[in-house]
Amino acid sequence: MKVFVYGSLKKGFYNHGLLSESTFIDNAMTLPKYTMYDLGGYPAIVEMGDTPIFGEVYEVNDIVRLDRLEGHPKWYRREQIPTHLGDVWVYIMRAPLPVKANRCPDGIWREKR
Repeated sequence: MKVFVYGSLKKGFYNHGLLSESTFIDNAMTLPKYTMYDLGGYPAIVEMGDTPIFGEVYEVNDIVRLDRLEGHPKWYRREQIPTHLGDVWVYIMRAPLPVKANRCPDGIWREKR
């Protein structure tokens, strides 16, 4: 299954190892209907907004590992969305955003070091 990742699972980020057996397909962006937040050590997107989210698409065989990382379905929920690469799965924040969530206005999450 194709999965769109936009945070700690991207190349060069600390959870990317969970995709070691997955195949990178291409960079992608969502339609401009989301808002991205920086929650400190990881990002979240919510469905209300007007920002495209930038990320990477992988062909993933073991979705269970990613579901566990993302806390699906209680913390994030996995949904299918359209991209130029066809429909892909993405994790969208389900839980209430923490008070200290900072908006990422350009739809790109940058890990703070």
